[in-house]
Amino acid sequence: MNYPPYYQPNYQPYAPPMMDQLAQLRAQQPAPNPMIWVQGEAAAKSYLVAAGNTVPLWDSENMCIYVKSVDASGVPSMRHPRLHPSAPNPHRRSRHRNTSPVRN
Repeated sequence: MNYPPYYQPNYQPYAPPMMDQLAQLRAQQPAPNPMIWVQGEAAAKSYLVAAGNTVPLWDSENMCIYVKSVDASGVPSMRHPRLHPSAPNPHRRSRHRNTSPVRN
C-alpha cells in the first residue's frame, strides 16, 4: 500500500514516562520546616508568611513560641500559646509494677 509521505502508520510520538502515585505525592509535599528563630514579638510580627500558611516561630529571647497564620486573603494573625512545664507528680503510680505472682 502506498502512503503519502506525511503519513506514518507506526509513528508513536515520544511521551515522558508517567510518575507513579508515590512519586507524585513526594513531589507535592513541601520539605519539613526547620525551627524558625525570631528575636522577640516584634520580629515575629514582621516575619513574612505566605498566604494560606501557618508557621511556628521560636523566640530566642524569651522561652515562648508564636504561631503566625495568614489566611487565603492575606490577613495575618498571631497566637501566643502559653506553655507551662509540667512538674513531676509525687502521687503518680509507677509504670513498672511487680507483676510476678505472690508465692507463699
